[in-house]
Amino acid sequence: MKAAIKGVLVIAVGTLGAWAIVHWLTSAEGVQVTDSPAKAEIVSKHPPSKHASATASPRAQVEPARPIAPPRDQALAALVDRRATPRITPDITSRIPRVSRKEIPSVVSVLLDTEDHDAVRNEAANLLRRSGHEGLTDDLVRVLHNPGEGPRFRSFCIQQLWQNSRKAGPEELKKIRTVLRKALQDEEVKVRREALLALVRMHDPKGKEAAVKWLTDDEAEGVRDAAIRCVRELDLREHIPAVRSYARDPDVTVRIAAIVTLSQWGDEESRPAFEEAANSEVVRLQRAGKAALKRLNAVGKRQEQPSPQR
Repeated sequence: MKAAIKGVLVIAVGTLGAWAIVHWLTSAEGVQVTDSPAKAEIVSKHPPSKHASATASPRAQVEPARPIAPPRDQALAALVDRRATPRITPDITSRIPRVSRKEIPSVVSVLLDTEDHDAVRNEAANLLRRSGHEGLTDDLVRVLHNPGEGPRFRSFCIQQLWQNSRKAGPEELKKIRTVLRKALQDEEVKVRREALLALVRMHDPKGKEAAVKWLTDDEAEGVRDAAIRCVRELDLREHIPAVRSYARDPDVTVRIAAIVTLSQWGDEESRPAFEEAANSEVVRLQRAGKAALKRLNAVGKRQEQPSPQR
């Protein structure tokens, strides 16, 4: 009997000792043991440290976006689904002429997705314009000013803003002009080029001013051909001498722009430069030279025709 009692006491003492050890360890390490019908679970008793918060993934700290219901239209569903193939087709305008107001958020999400393809995002912008999305200008400006965007799609946004300007009201038009004027100073050449072309098409005086300046500015590398094109669109023939200086430019793109402009203006003095280009081994330049000579000859024939007798 005494032996049995002694055995029970030993077991009890051992159990209490084990419990005390576990309690001491959990208190020292700051964890709490909780029982669960499925399994034991260890939960931290202390809040995350500042260091842990600082080193956490930025994506994890951002509140997840509200889920958007997939569109019912199959063509639209393919456009917004990055796993679909193909997402855009040559007949996309007829397949998705416009979307409803409820479907606009799905298309906007494509436009704002920096990880999506530029061509798909550009089609999303086109679709939003066809659908009369009133916030498109603001969305495009948001993309344009996003430091995470690449220069190619930012230049697409400039093109889209010009498209929007054609039907914009006074306040929206003012906003677009302000953004485009600022874009003339952008660090990316592609953005500056598109801003120049857009402002010239809008007959904005800042566009004309920049075109004339970049026609001869030493720092206009990368936008010179666009400046020549804009001078032609504005019909600024007083700058023919400056354009002539590029008819033999080592940059083929600049040279072609000058040849096209001078031939459309019927500049006979540039004929030798056109002939040289027509005999070039560079296919693009050869085609431009031949086309320029054809235009120049057509202008000459029109000038030789006698005026009708009255």
